Amino acid sequence: MNIKKTVFLAVAGVLIMGAVLAAAIHAGNFSGVTGRGSDDPGINVLEAFYIIDIYDPAARIGDADHVFVGRVDEMTGTSYKFPVMIENEIGIGKKEVTTPHTNYMITVPENIKGDLVTNHSIPVEKAGGWSKDGKRLTLHDNDSLPEVGRYYIFTGYVQDDGMLLVSGPFSNIEITSVTITTDSREDIRRSSEYQEAVTAFQNQKIREDIGRRHVSPYNVITLSNISYAHYDYETLTEKSDLIVVGNVVSAEEPKWSTEDGRQPDGVRFVESVDENGERVYEYFNDREPDEMIYTDIVFSVSDVLKSDIDSDEIVIRSFGGTIGFFRMEDIFNPNDFAIGEKTMLYLVKDNGSIKDIGPEHYVVLPCGKLDPEGDGFVNVLLNEEVDPERVLSLIQSADEE
Repeated sequence: MNIKKTVFLAVAGVLIMGAVLAAAIHAGNFSGVTGRGSDDPGINVLEAFYIIDIYDPAARIGDADHVFVGRVDEMTGTSYKFPVMIENEIGIGKKEVTTPHTNYMITVPENIKGDLVTNHSIPVEKAGGWSKDGKRLTLHDNDSLPEVGRYYIFTGYVQDDGMLLVSGPFSNIEITSVTITTDSREDIRRSSEYQEAVTAFQNQKIREDIGRRHVSPYNVITLSNISYAHYDYETLTEKSDLIVVGNVVSAEEPKWSTEDGRQPDGVRFVESVDENGERVYEYFNDREPDEMIYTDIVFSVSDVLKSDIDSDEIVIRSFGGTIGFFRMEDIFNPNDFAIGEKTMLYLVKDNGSIKDIGPEHYVVLPCGKLDPEGDGFVNVLLNEEVDPERVLSLIQSADEE
């Protein structure tokens, strides 16, 4: 198939995609805009001037508002923007040319940069798409339209109206090893595309003149940060009902502590359109004190250092988690427990307001999670190394008393 390319020159400062690129399209920069059959499509190539090195992943990610893994659920249509009048093919009269933007619904299983809501389909706009007659495709060089059912690393910019725009070369990189049937987070995290994006994020290059970033309405909303006290190791040993070493087996899906397990009526996210046609986003947090998000974690015990248990598996309750648009945070949220992770825990039986919901369980005392490191332990929360001999000596002394 012979594909004819038409070059659209994009000039910095007009296309609303943060400060990376642009796109005022000038009539004199169009050539050969002719219709062709859909079985032999033409491609309009949008070229742009960039103020970053677009071939450097660390620069692209540093400039973006959000970088995330996305599963394309649905293509919902195409909008046509930035109308420009140009001469027609025979040089007599003018015609309007627009830039197509393709609209999708995308589920985010994993954030790399930013904090978009996960496991909830959100709208995303892609710069590029098919012409109104379906005969020509407009795209940047080194770019492609996402396909439904596939997974990509998306690089996005929040626009003035809150829309998340994906635009430019390498703005959606397919994760070729992950499909609908192999879509676990472990599969995603093992992929080379994900690991390269994480490395680029860890070394991201942020421009000094990047200015104010917009905030997506699909950011997770933090309802509360659960407070805690700092306990020293003597207090941890004294207050704990159980001290164990073992491995994290699994983390259940977060749940609301309501009777029916559903989101409280007082907590809601409302998206509407005002009289001017602008999208308006509001959230309400009028929940009761005992209406909270919790996550149960299954823990396999290899060593019991204080007290006794009848089973080698116990349930640990984490107060916090994310459901839909809403998050409650606690220092012991499920992100602190990696599947398979070995750790030492100071635990107490739950005697709080939701202790009777779900299975029998324990909760971790404040600062009561120690992770092995080398020949000792480290308290990640306090960012300090822990002398294992001192810790074990305190536990032994308490047992002797």
